[in-house]
Amino acid sequence: MLKQYIEAIEQNNIVSKTDINGIITFANEEFCKISKYRKEELIGKNHNIVRDPTVSKTKFKLLWDTIRSKQTYKATVRNRAKDGSTYYINATIVPTYDDKQKINGYIAIRQDITKEKIAKNKINIGTHVKVNFVKDRPGHDLRYALDSNKIKKKLILTTTIFKSIKNS
Repeated sequence: MLKQYIEAIEQNNIVSKTDINGIITFANEEFCKISKYRKEELIGKNHNIVRDPTVSKTKFKLLWDTIRSKQTYKATVRNRAKDGSTYYINATIVPTYDDKQKINGYIAIRQDITKEKIAKNKINIGTHVKVNFVKDRPGHDLRYALDSNKIKKKLILTTTIFKSIKNS
């Protein structure tokens, strides 16, 4: 039964295992697909091979502090594939233990949320433009605000963004 659980998890999630220093000891096919690395390129490398350089060091310090203290770490993480493309994952990382309950590695189980994150970012851009549209003309009616070329451009941009989201 345990074998079936493991198989189910590995087929539907991005899974990797590391030693206590973050060196990859296992990578499933889903991890290879999303990271665009071959398994041989991942095994033996530090897991930060997929770290996006724009992610703050503070976030990774929190991750390591959490898992080293025998806690589960959960977060949305921005990573970088071998070809330089960005992908987003919901990650859960847990320590593994030896017979004496000493940490001997970590297992990361992740889900790809790249499409959802991109769609959300498009919505946030549209919302930001819409909010600025209202803020740019406080106290003025809509007819007066539409007379401004700047406001017209923002309204057109907002409409275009929302149409592209609706059609995606």
